[in-house]
Amino acid sequence: MKPYEQIKCPRCDGHGLVVKWSWDGQEPDECSDCGGAGTIIRYESGTYARWPGGPLLGRDTKAELAERRAS
Repeated sequence: MKPYEQIKCPRCDGHGLVVKWSWDGQEPDECSDCGGAGTIIRYESGTYARWPGGPLLGRDTKAELAERRAS
């Protein structure tokens, strides 16, 4: 098994763009979580990163709690 998996970015739904509100209305903007790639990396530990070895985005605390309860 790989030490990580590539998943669809949940913020932009894999499109790489999000809606930005401005005085002129809605405008497309690059997703700040995936950097416009549409995918992010999830390590086995539950940590998310923008790319393998790249900047970390956070952890999946729900998965951690489920693993601790199962142990």
